[in-house]
Amino acid sequence: MSETFATAPKFGGKARADDYYRQVNAIIATLRPTASQRTIAEHLNKSGFTTPRSLPWDRQRLACYLRNTRV
Repeated sequence: MSETFATAPKFGGKARADDYYRQVNAIIATLRPTASQRTIAEHLNKSGFTTPRSLPWDRQRLACYLRNTRV
């Protein structure tokens, strides 16, 4: 019996296209000097962006993203 499985992305690989990261990082960089993380997360959600794992943004997820990404 033969089964076909899709290959998983490499460990540590990007979950989204480079254009997604460019757009999200631009929004964060613009808002970061004057807005709270909660406000930035709300803006990203209203703009239709989700996290790289397709979850809605919140303060904690944004903090984790910022810790792991150069913005």
